[in-house]
Amino acid sequence: MKRSLYTSARKKSLRCGAIFHYYLAYVTLVSSILMMTGSVLHTILQSDQTDRQVSMFLHSLLRCERTLRADADAANPSVDSDSALTLTQEDGVQIHWAVDRGILTRLETQDGKSLSSDRFIFPAGSRIEMKTRDDGATVLRFSEPSAFVKYSAVGSGGVNRNKAVEEALPPTPTAAAAQPVTEIILY
Repeated sequence: MKRSLYTSARKKSLRCGAIFHYYLAYVTLVSSILMMTGSVLHTILQSDQTDRQVSMFLHSLLRCERTLRADADAANPSVDSDSALTLTQEDGVQIHWAVDRGILTRLETQDGKSLSSDRFIFPAGSRIEMKTRDDGATVLRFSEPSAFVKYSAVGSGGVNRNKAVEEALPPTPTAAAAQPVTEIILY
């Protein structure tokens, strides 16, 4: 009789620690599932932010192209510098396009009086250049923001005007992929 009590007490003490291993396995499994879920959620939110920035760039670019082509159809363009373009219409109205980092400004004047004004704001870090090609075509080049600089979520070309040009428009390293460039060509 003594022996059976001893063995049953020994079996009971051996089973006491077995549940700890099951709990440890469950906690490990649940924590790994939660970690994977968190990383997937982070990736989804980050891609949403990237999509919003690209959408803002493309929306500004499309609106700018429509307005610029409508102006160029009714006038003769002449590039004043890398940051200024003037279009003169037959009725004497002059349309001035000016670049200030990520902001493209359209100013319509007649006889020195301002008729209308419009701004096209691109994401911070965007670069806009105006050139005249050898064949007489006017080219506006829009470089998308650098992937190597992080800007605030609400950042636009106007928000970062006080930054140094080297900081706001950093060069892309040669080993990295080139920044996407979009050109609007006016003949």
